[in-house]
This record gives sequence, structure tokens and C-alpha cells, in this order.
Amino acid sequence: MPAPQGDVRFVQHRLWQDRVEVAALFRQGAHVYVCGDGRHMAPEVRETFIRIYRESTGTSAEIAKSRVDRIEQETGRYVADVFA
Repeated sequence: MPAPQGDVRFVQHRLWQDRVEVAALFRQGAHVYVCGDGRHMAPEVRETFIRIYRESTGTSAEIAKSRVDRIEQETGRYVADVFA
């Protein structure tokens, strides 16, 4: 769930706030490394990337998730190093 406008408490809120720039950087080949809490933070950050991809491409939720899965598994451009 997105944070209220201007309320940047967690990394996923910052990503969503800067989503236009994040999407542009990712289209240009950026790599994303997520490190930290694997129970709460990492899933929320991943879901935010899916939402950003969905919004920036106009695809369905299923296609966006599939594309992010592929990016993570095949290209190594999205890497999570997390702890439980």
C-alpha cells in the first residue's frame, strides 16, 4: 500500500514517490540490489517494483509480476540479499 503523499517512512515509499525516475533508470539498464529484512521490507519493495513496472508499461498485474520474475531470474538486474 502506498504511503500518504509526502510520507516517506520506508524504502518502498521512497521508491513509489520516485517511481517515474526509477522506471526510467530501469529502462536504461539499472541494476537493483535489495538488502535487509526478508520478512517485511524485501517483499514490500518487490511489490513496489511490480507496481512501478505495471504503471510505467500499462500492463496487467500478472504480466508485470511475470516480467519482474524474469528480470530477477534471468538477467540478475534485481537481486535480493535478505535475512529472515
